[in-house]
Amino acid sequence: MKPIAIVGCGAQKRDTPALAGDMYTSQYFRASYQAAIAIAPGRVFILSALHGLMRPWQQIQPYNLRLGGEGSITPGRLLAQAQREGVLSADVVALCGADYAGLIEQVWTGSVVTRPLQGLGIGRQKHRLVHLANGAWDCDFCSTWPVAKSAAAPRAAAG
Repeated sequence: MKPIAIVGCGAQKRDTPALAGDMYTSQYFRASYQAAIAIAPGRVFILSALHGLMRPWQQIQPYNLRLGGEGSITPGRLLAQAQREGVLSADVVALCGADYAGLIEQVWTGSVVTRPLQGLGIGRQKHRLVHLANGAWDCDFCSTWPVAKSAAAPRAAAG
């Protein structure tokens, strides 16, 4: 199975209903989303604190919820969504912050989860995202930066 790319949602949103791919308005989200499209065309998902795993074309309402807050996505719900989408066995490129990437790693335990932004300051993250969006996994300047990959033991049964 081809890998998927998951982009974390953002706090800056439109104030009217929109497609998930258009809802989040920060430069960081836009850069992450463009990188995801370049990495995994047609296999891009957005991980929302409220809605969980979404396709960019899903229509959603504006909301205000942070990951970990009451009513936010849980590992069990995300697991069920990934199963329903048929992507639970896919390797994942996580283009998101540490909290979202940690949630992804809890669910995709039998897959390789690549975190190309892990351990980087915001400036280097943005630089890497630009290169990823342009089809370059590494550049001379980025090549010494970490790219974290994890592959955990096979996942336990959902419960």
